[in-house]
Amino acid sequence: MKSISMHKIIVFSVAMFITAAGILQSCKKFTNLPPYEETYSPDTLANGKRKMLIIAIDGIRGQEFQKDSGKVMSTVWSLLPHSKYSFSGIADDAANNAASIAALLNGVSSSVSGISDSTLQMQSNPSDPEASNQITLNVFARLTDANPFINIAAITPWRQFSKRFLSYANMNYVTTGDAESKDSAVSVLTKSNADIVFVHLNGPEIAGEANDFVFSDANYKQAVSNTDNYVKSIMQALQNRTHYNDGKENWMVVITSNSGGNKGTIAQQKSIFSLYYNKGFNSKLFNPIACTALRVYGDTAAGTTLPGIVLLSGKTANPNFNIPKNQGLTAEFRIKYIPDASGNYSYSNPFIFGTEQDRYYPPGWSFWMGGSNLAFCLKPGTAAGNAKPETTAGAFNDGKWHTVAGTITNTGTSSTVTIFKDGLKQGSSTQPMPAGLDSIHSTFPLALGNRVGAAKDPFGQKVDPNFYINDIRIWKTVLPDSILFNYVSLKDATQHPYYSSMVGYWPCDEGGGDTLKSKLATAANFVASKAPGVVAKWYLLNDAPQTFGTPTGDPLTRNTSLFPNVLYWFNVPVSGGWKPALDYTQWLDQYLVEFSR
Repeated sequence: MKSISMHKIIVFSVAMFITAAGILQSCKKFTNLPPYEETYSPDTLANGKRKMLIIAIDGIRGQEFQKDSGKVMSTVWSLLPHSKYSFSGIADDAANNAASIAALLNGVSSSVSGISDSTLQMQSNPSDPEASNQITLNVFARLTDANPFINIAAITPWRQFSKRFLSYANMNYVTTGDAESKDSAVSVLTKSNADIVFVHLNGPEIAGEANDFVFSDANYKQAVSNTDNYVKSIMQALQNRTHYNDGKENWMVVITSNSGGNKGTIAQQKSIFSLYYNKGFNSKLFNPIACTALRVYGDTAAGTTLPGIVLLSGKTANPNFNIPKNQGLTAEFRIKYIPDASGNYSYSNPFIFGTEQDRYYPPGWSFWMGGSNLAFCLKPGTAAGNAKPETTAGAFNDGKWHTVAGTITNTGTSSTVTIFKDGLKQGSSTQPMPAGLDSIHSTFPLALGNRVGAAKDPFGQKVDPNFYINDIRIWKTVLPDSILFNYVSLKDATQHPYYSSMVGYWPCDEGGGDTLKSKLATAANFVASKAPGVVAKWYLLNDAPQTFGTPTGDPLTRNTSLFPNVLYWFNVPVSGGWKPALDYTQWLDQYLVEFSR
């Protein structure tokens, strides 16, 4: 719960009473506000008193906004020359508008706050034991805790949102729709001394639900155009303020969408745009190299120490992943090891990926975590004494993404496995084929993670895997070393010179859910099986595999990144003792020279 000292409660209560009595009462229209005149202390005049306008819009995708190039949203687009902006922002993992707008003001995702539906109330989630569901204080609560005299105006057409999130605003109004919200915002900016003005618009969301969230839909396009006109009126009111241009006020304007609507793919629903506008800003497009990755971890067997998930491609063995005589196979994937609770990357032989049941249950091939290394193993026969070629790719203890590839060559009399890390050969091993056997045929479907009922390490050590996975590809041939090196960063698999030999391709780009979709008819989807009480967990990571390009250093733009930047703008420090901790840190200080001039 919120903790404020007694003197702050008294001061804040008096300030609230005076403001409410002298200006307006909560939930009253702002059009009749009297003119204001604010007094500025000498310490605020050097760079202007910091103020902020936030316009949060439901239901506009970042990709649609970018593709439109300002034809529909001409006002918002016109702000880009003095903005830090992104078309690739990501909304809350729950991929719905309620969770996303809650995360916008809470600074944490719905998996932490427990707020994921239109009640906007914290819900316990017994199926997700990792969710902390801690009581969160939104950004307006933190601001008023730090400064009881701060003037906050909040405008929304959603009464429940106002009730649950905007009660700390001393000017708080629930409107009948976006047109009235615009009028109220104009009045506040024209006649009040508000330090922060929050405006919530939901017209695009309503139109998109009835039609679609694409600018090619006429009704949706009109709703977005209306929203842009409302933004135009609000910005004109801001720029017409007496002290907007004389240096006494320094306004930061944030315009962001909360979600990409409730239709389309998960990635489309989570796609948002955001911009931070200031008169002093130089234009910069944020294009961070990041990815949303599935975490594969633990085991689904009863009594496991780490309940987790395993994913199977189909229910039976796929003959495309066998290796007949005089044929070969190549498997490639991107992986990032996750450290254990003590920060170590050392694991004792958990299964990563392959057609063996696990390392000890042949026949088939498999990749597995050996200490902090990654190993590749082939078991041709079923007998325990059969020799198996096995090799390793070195340490994976740097917390970074790496591309791993393994090739298998079967001459009929011997088999060879070779492993590659980031396109470079790391090791190779050859063993004779068992007597009377010239082919390698698995009896198990392709798997990611420990299989249900898989045997444990006979030495009794920890065997549960823990890693992120991305972009899995399998070819029904042995790729040349030069091809594995030259195309290690190729993102579009359809452009690969050996694409016609590809029999398995899972981009792993769903961003949520229990399924990794196969792009080829020759292989089935990977579908997760989960231990009781476990959900498939996808994580937005601030790094990505080589296929995503060279890191830019640009910050991630999620809806949760608004919170710390608002606090920075108003000189409110983020406490390391806050529970729960914020998802992101602010980045505005990198541009202090620009907004201070």
